Amino acid sequence: MNQSTSQKGFIAPLLLIIGLILCLVLIGFFSQNIKHAYEPVNPTVPIPDDVIVSADTDSPTANDIVCGIIVETPADNQSISSPLVIQGYVNGCGWQASSNGIAYVGLYSASGTPLTTEIPVSVLGGGTTTTTSFVTTLVYPDTTSSLSGYLLFRNADDSSRTYKRDVKY
Repeated sequence: MNQSTSQKGFIAPLLLIIGLILCLVLIGFFSQNIKHAYEPVNPTVPIPDDVIVSADTDSPTANDIVCGIIVETPADNQSISSPLVIQGYVNGCGWQASSNGIAYVGLYSASGTPLTTEIPVSVLGGGTTTTTSFVTTLVYPDTTSSLSGYLLFRNADDSSRTYKRDVKY
């Protein structure tokens, strides 16, 4: 009898401690997710034409959520050189990683002449349920003159969905 009474006295505090630890873990998890949900949009990264902003205006504010394809490098109208490393992420609105990949990208002159063949955009890591990062390296014939053109991203699942990033090469 004494042995079963001492086990009951040991199990109750142990379960209480485990419950408190689980509560603290859950509070930490939710506070981190809420913190990231309200972070302002990076003002240095232009918002692509093919994104949806969760506001009634075309100009997003710090609390708006932007989705689609976000190209972080190169910046809009940036002078580029070969080989070009392209980085960014997709987070929904028709742009997501699938068995076909994320997208294809190619370099075009300002008049629309292709300067490279389109290459697949590579998924970087596993991504999350909402965001998938990408990186790819585009090699093209470098020129000594400053020419204008654009990078054209074509959605891997829906080729009619595209995004254009103006560059100088």
